[in-house]
Amino acid sequence: MPRPIPIHARARPLTALTLALAAALAACDGDSTAPQPPPEISVAFLDNAQRLNTVRSGGEPALTGLKGIVPIAAAGGKLAFFAPRVVETSSGHSVVVDSGGLRLYHIADGRVDTLPVPRTSANTPGAISPDGKTIVYARVASDSVWLVSIRLDSTGRDSANLSAHVEDSPAAEQAIFSTPAFSPDGERVAFLLPNLVGMQLMQYELRTRRVEVFPVRVPTSTRYAPLKGWPRWTRDGSIRFLVRERSTPQRLSDTLAVLQIFPSIPEHHAVVAYRGAAPANLSMSVADIYSFDEAGTAVAFAMVANSQAGVFLLRRGARVFEEMVYAPDLTPVLPLLVP
Repeated sequence: MPRPIPIHARARPLTALTLALAAALAACDGDSTAPQPPPEISVAFLDNAQRLNTVRSGGEPALTGLKGIVPIAAAGGKLAFFAPRVVETSSGHSVVVDSGGLRLYHIADGRVDTLPVPRTSANTPGAISPDGKTIVYARVASDSVWLVSIRLDSTGRDSANLSAHVEDSPAAEQAIFSTPAFSPDGERVAFLLPNLVGMQLMQYELRTRRVEVFPVRVPTSTRYAPLKGWPRWTRDGSIRFLVRERSTPQRLSDTLAVLQIFPSIPEHHAVVAYRGAAPANLSMSVADIYSFDEAGTAVAFAMVANSQAGVFLLRRGARVFEEMVYAPDLTPVLPLLVP
C-alpha cells in the first residue's frame, strides 16, 4: 500500500504554480516591481570630419547633414549650436551665403530653427533653462568674463559682467573654462570651478545679479580627477558632475563616479551618487566631455580605450559602461546627451 504524501509536500507544486500565475498576472497588469528595460537615450556628437551625428541606445549612428558646427547645449529634444559663417567665391567675388549664428536642431524630425543671434569669436558650452526659453553661456570681452543670457522665444539678450560682481577675480576667469548649469526653478546658474586641491562653486542669480562663490570639498589631488562637460542640477537640489577615480594620487583608474553636491548645504560635501567601470576587455586611457539626462541618472561621455575612441553611457545601478559608439573611423567628440 503506497504511503500517503504529507500535506505540506502535496502543497508545494500548487504553491509554485500559484506563485507563477501571480507573477504572470502582475506582469500583465503592469506591476511596477517587474523588471523594466532601460529607457532609450539619444546622444549627438561630432565625428572626425566635423559632421554632427546622432545615435540612440542600441542603434547605429546617423548623419544629420550639419557640419562644422559648435554644439553648446541640449534640452527638450533640441540641440543648440552655433553655425559657421559660409562664404562662396564666384567669378572673383565673395558672397556670404550663410552669416552663421545660433540655431536649434530638433532631434525628432531634423528641423533647424534659425535665431537672430550672431556667432561670436569665443563661444563656450552653455545651458538651456528648464522651461526651454532661455540659453546662457559665458564669453570673454574687454578682458572680462560675461554671462550671456538669450531668450529663445523673443531673442532678447542680456549680459552680466561676472568679473565685476565677484570679489574673487580668478573664480570669474575660471568660468570661461567651465559649463553653466541651471537650477530646476530656472532662477540661478551655477559654475563648478576645479583647481589643484579642490573645487569652488559659483552661483549667479538671474533676477538680482548676485554672485556668490563657495568652496566645495572634493579631494581632486588625492581621490578624484574632475572631467570637462555639462553638469546637471537635478530636482532633488543636487548638482551632479562626472569624475575619474584615482587608484593612487598619481594613477587614474578605469572607474568613473558621479559626484553630487547640495548648494543649499553650507559645507558642500561631495558624495558619490553612483559609479561604474569600463568593461573588462577595455583599458581606459582618456575619458572626457560628458553630459547628463534630465534626472541625472544617466551620463554619456567620450572615452578612448584600447586605442579606439567612442561614446559610452553610464546608468545609475549599471556599474559597467554601456557602449553607444565605438569605432576608430568616427573618433566621436563632444558627445551631448539630448534629454
